[in-house]
Amino acid sequence: MGIVLKHLQPNDLARIAGEILTEPKTSGSEIWAHCPWHTESSPGGAFSYNPGQDKAFCNSCGQKGDLISVFSQVQGLSDKDGFLEFCRRYCPQALNKNGSRSSRPARTPELRRRDPRSETLEAEQVTDPVELWQQKAGQLVEWSHGCLLRDQAILDWLESRGINRETAIRFRLGWNPGEKGKDIFRERPSWGLPVERKGNGQAKKLWIPKGLVIPNFNPDDRLQRIRIRRPEGEPKYFVLPGSAHDPMPCLVIPSAWPGRFQALVTIEAELDALALSQAAGDLVQVLSLGSASAKPRDAAAHEICDQAAVILYAGDSDQAGDKALEWWLTHYPQVKDIRLQEHKDPGEAFKAGMDLRQWILDHLPPAWTIAQKYPGPSKEKTSDRKPEESQGKSRPELPVPESVRRLGEILEQEPIELVLGLQIISCTPKRMKNGKSVEYAQWWHENQELGAELQRLFWHDQEVETYLRDHPDGVITRENFWKGLTG
Repeated sequence: MGIVLKHLQPNDLARIAGEILTEPKTSGSEIWAHCPWHTESSPGGAFSYNPGQDKAFCNSCGQKGDLISVFSQVQGLSDKDGFLEFCRRYCPQALNKNGSRSSRPARTPELRRRDPRSETLEAEQVTDPVELWQQKAGQLVEWSHGCLLRDQAILDWLESRGINRETAIRFRLGWNPGEKGKDIFRERPSWGLPVERKGNGQAKKLWIPKGLVIPNFNPDDRLQRIRIRRPEGEPKYFVLPGSAHDPMPCLVIPSAWPGRFQALVTIEAELDALALSQAAGDLVQVLSLGSASAKPRDAAAHEICDQAAVILYAGDSDQAGDKALEWWLTHYPQVKDIRLQEHKDPGEAFKAGMDLRQWILDHLPPAWTIAQKYPGPSKEKTSDRKPEESQGKSRPELPVPESVRRLGEILEQEPIELVLGLQIISCTPKRMKNGKSVEYAQWWHENQELGAELQRLFWHDQEVETYLRDHPDGVITRENFWKGLTG
């Protein structure tokens, strides 16, 4: 969920958009106005803003963004300054105590463009289930969770799939043993659900089958869905009626390490997602879609997919997984296929003795793994060092890979700071203009070709990875780039 939608309601966004945009007109759930990104030769009609999704798009120039990017464009501000000014005016709760920190994540520029022929996937807000359902479902989750923690056989089965007791507690997994060993049935109205009737006219009851109870909570810890994995019989997975749907909420597991927000693993089954989060939750965030055919339509899932610098697709190795992969590659150019070939899914692979953490490490871009070597940037800024402390600034005569030499040349042309640390990995231009620091977004805009080359070398080049991995410093600039050779 975007920073604005976390603190402002859609009606607030609509009001602010009415103040920012030129000649706004409301049509249904959208606001149409003059495009802030290009000059129109005729009255507005191509640009629209949806307050419910905080999405702006112009059918004419193709630009898109959120209300903050629209505000920044209208005010002529950089991305960071526009964010800060917007928050100061309309959303001060998004800032930290000194009013200067941006919680908006940075993003590695895409190396490939999305296929223009692909249809745009629109994000939708998930509607919470009715209050009575949430109350009853919450009681089911609490009761079944207690049953799980008392059943060593089920805990052992979870352990065999890579999910230990601590992870089961963290995600509030449960076990429904049934009533006297049989599935549970309840009157639908007692759960806030409408009456449904069978062909003979009798009222249907709410079926709560025996099995593993997998709850799904939204970022505000409100229960949105219960999925039950049955030990036998069909269907294998059963979504409890009354759960949120259309869109069906995905299971979003954020990374435990803030420096890793850019990497995302997308997978089908929730249990596989929990196992991956347990094994590599400090490296990646994990998204479980529930099935191969599901798409990240809900706002929380859509946002992390759109912001991820790399998406590791770890769906099942079957025909449905092949078809789903085609969709992902079309809609997200940063997708990398890491599906297992010898095993159907990570759960089976773990049973066979596979190291899930190493599997993820093997497929992460080099910069992610290099950063594990460093505790973080030194408090002493590289730019504050005295000239005599710099080592090996000029290009060495020793043979080095061409990609490494090219990265050194770029750093000689531009004062760029490479940071590799536990809390941050960044490739940031540090440039002065008229005595002031130029925002990195402006630099990327003015130096797109050079910036793309820089990103490719820093994030993805294997020879650069080897060089940076052996570098003695966690903050690298033109002054100490060749220190990796000179010691």
